[in-house]
Amino acid sequence: MPKLAPVIRIGLTLLGVLMVIAAFLGVLYLGIGTNPPPLRIAVAAHDLLQGEYLTSGAYRIVDQIVDPRLASLYVQENELADYDGAFIVETLRKGDPINKVKLALDGTTALTRRYALALQNPDDVIMTLPVNPDVIPAKVSSGDFVNILFAGGNESGLSRLPESTPVPDLPIANSDPLLMEPISITTSQPDAIALPLADLMLEHVLVLDVNFQPTSQGYNETGTEQVVADGPISSIVVKVPRSHQTLLMFGASTSKLRFAIASPALETHQLQPQMGMDWAKYMALYRWKESQVLARGETLTQTLFPSHTVPAVTLPEAAVAAQPTAMPNPPAPTPTVVSQ
Repeated sequence: MPKLAPVIRIGLTLLGVLMVIAAFLGVLYLGIGTNPPPLRIAVAAHDLLQGEYLTSGAYRIVDQIVDPRLASLYVQENELADYDGAFIVETLRKGDPINKVKLALDGTTALTRRYALALQNPDDVIMTLPVNPDVIPAKVSSGDFVNILFAGGNESGLSRLPESTPVPDLPIANSDPLLMEPISITTSQPDAIALPLADLMLEHVLVLDVNFQPTSQGYNETGTEQVVADGPISSIVVKVPRSHQTLLMFGASTSKLRFAIASPALETHQLQPQMGMDWAKYMALYRWKESQVLARGETLTQTLFPSHTVPAVTLPEAAVAAQPTAMPNPPAPTPTVVSQ
């Protein structure tokens, strides 16, 4: 086999090297042409815990080449104005891209997506209370505040409450009669309650979610799928003090809970205990109102018109003189002491 001249060998070697470089540049050029340009993505500058808010110091901007299908999931630099102050639903670690799924623009929406975010106070719990449209305002929705009341009727066995009352001293049984000593025993003596009664159990309770009974609306236009919509309200999810969960469950199990919408402007220091109302208290209130009317000089009538008063009747002098005079009480008899 004839030997190649050194010049030819050097030329072939250079040609091979040039072909490798050309192939590398071609692949690089082809990759640059097919890959999308880098995007300016916001990533967590430090660990962002759930329940915090997204602020300007919580992220930094980095250039990343991201699949177009994933790019819409991340907060980009040109979208930061829309997510400023967003509620962090799930913890973001340092360097993680800020995923829109882990953010909520509305704090109330975040609470409905993960109830645990509402439990910043360890003394609170989340409860689902059954309701029906007859005992709660129809337009209640998540983010509202409600007052929870208990209303009881004339159930048998619930007309008395225990009250601790001491009873007379009783002797302790002992084999030696001389060593018998009296002791005081406390028993439970019920105090009467006049049913029905009503009581404000909790005030200004946050509603996290509202559940409805599904109702069928027929079938779609093709008749292949059943259309289901929200029907009457069935329950509400609320944040309540842990100390009240058994009371609320008792009220729910007896279907005695009632609800009223509370003002969102009500502050904590304005929440004060309110006295419950039973039949005896209402009668006392009624008599007090009656006495106030009499003190104003008005005449109580059975008319339906509050402004109507019965004219006063003036008796003639002769009739006044003929009025019987009350007899004074007879003097008490003086006891007689008999000497022995």
